[in-house]
Formats: sequence, C-alpha cells, structure tokens
Amino acid sequence: MKSCPSCGAHADDAARFCLECGFAFEGDGGPSDPWKGRMVAGRYRIERKLGDGGMGEVYLAEQVPMGRMVALKVLRQSLSDDPQQVERFKREAQAASQLSHPNTIIVHDFGQDPADGTLFIAMEFLEGAPLSDVLERAGKLDPVRAGRIMAQVCGSLSEPHRRRMIHRHPKPEALFLVQRGGTD
Repeated sequence: MKSCPSCGAHADDAARFCLECGFAFEGDGGPSDPWKGRMVAGRYRIERKLGDGGMGEVYLAEQVPMGRMVALKVLRQSLSDDPQQVERFKREAQAASQLSHPNTIIVHDFGQDPADGTLFIAMEFLEGAPLSDVLERAGKLDPVRAGRIMAQVCGSLSEPHRRRMIHRHPKPEALFLVQRGGTD
C-alpha cells in the first residue's frame, strides 16, 4: 500500500494513478527503456513511458522550449516504413488538432525527428486516470458519476461526429478522468 503525495489517499502498490485525485504515480521508466532521456526533434525530452497503443507508444515528455509537459505519441518504428500507416498517423494528428471541445485533448504539435525519422504527435498531458483503471479498481461507478462522465464523453464525441470524423478508439482505456473543481 502506498500513499498519494497529492491528497494522501491510500493506493495499491501497483496503482498507476490515485483514484481519489487522479495523481499519476511515477514509473521508474526502467533502465531498459531506450527512450528515457532521449530528445525528439530537438525539443521534446522523454521522461517516461505512459502506455502503448495500436500505432505507437505514448511518453511523458518535456517540451523544453515551452517548459511544459506533454504526452508524446510516437509511431512504431515497424510502421514507419509503411506509407499508408504514416499517412494515417498524420491524418490522425491533423484531425485531432481541429477539435476544440473542453473534454477533448489538445494537440500541440506534429512532426518528424530529422535525426532518425521518428514521427510524433505532441498532445496535452492529462494528470488523471484512464476510465478502465477506475472501473477495474472501483468495480462500478455511482450512477450520478457515471452519468456525468458519459455526458462529457458524448459532448466530446459530438464535435468530430458533426464534422463527419470517426473516432476509432472510444474505449475505457482511451477515456481519461481528470479532476477539475472536485469532480471528474
């Protein structure tokens, strides 16, 4: 059992996020993580891995010139040689950057590292927990809280729907709960 340094709540040793306040517990990044400490495109310093997706990995990174933390999604090297996958990744970045709903993540940047060709999308870093983690630990949500969360999810998805965009991953692992004003 460990304590959250932000709110003092107790959490399982394996927990990645505090269920009370959404604080992200530090991962060690592991000595075997070749990305830790790496600079991408001369402006993003990788801190630690946050997760994996179908097309790539997501890292916590510092956008050094701006002094802010971002979630940096990098296209898997195995997909970087496939022009269709590269184009899909680029379209994902362009489409997401056009969205402005308050419950939709902000895309800050898209680019390619000139040193090794790594393609990346820099996004707003959310200090919170994936809905899947919250459901796994809590078992079920209070109906009022569940309704509040679903209203926000539907609001966020309504913008791309109006623009005839398809969100390919509206699943609990891709939905982040962030505490704002005491609610998520």
